[in-house]
Amino acid sequence: MRIKNPRVPDHFRTIGNESVDQKVLFSIIKNKSTYLDNAVPQDCFFQPGVAFQFNHQKRLVDLLVCFKCMELRYYLDGEIVWQTYFRDNGLEGLVREVFL
Repeated sequence: MRIKNPRVPDHFRTIGNESVDQKVLFSIIKNKSTYLDNAVPQDCFFQPGVAFQFNHQKRLVDLLVCFKCMELRYYLDGEIVWQTYFRDNGLEGLVREVFL
């Protein structure tokens, strides 16, 4: 898994499969309480501050996160497959820990 900061296009940090950071990320994105059903859209032009990239069987899944409007967008091979709003169940803290 690679974590990319989209504001700095060439800045990647690789996180190994057994990494504590990766386990925390997966626990956050697998948790149903992270996602908000039927949320009222925020008045924000989607501005992702961080992107997570997963590679599985030659397919790329990108997760872009906008902390301004609390929106997540999932891309599969470059196409949007799902977008939703989220509660910060530790995601911002993880990002701060990884990048700061």
